[in-house]
Amino acid sequence: ISSFLPQFDQIGHNVLHANNEFVSFILSLDNVPDELKKEIILTSIKFAQQGDNFGSYLLQMYYDIVHYSL
Repeated sequence: ISSFLPQFDQIGHNVLHANNEFVSFILSLDNVPDELKKEIILTSIKFAQQGDNFGSYLLQMYYDIVHYSL
């Protein structure tokens, strides 16, 4: 199990990097109203938060497996 955890950490890093590029792209759009830009960016951040929460969930599962196995 522990061999998979670094791969998930790398996924999280890639998601944050992609989110940064996405936010920059949205902000650069001149023909999109600011309020819509805001909603799109906040939704993107919410998805990143959910991914981060999933990573925490996986770490908790790993902890529980080790705790109950040893």
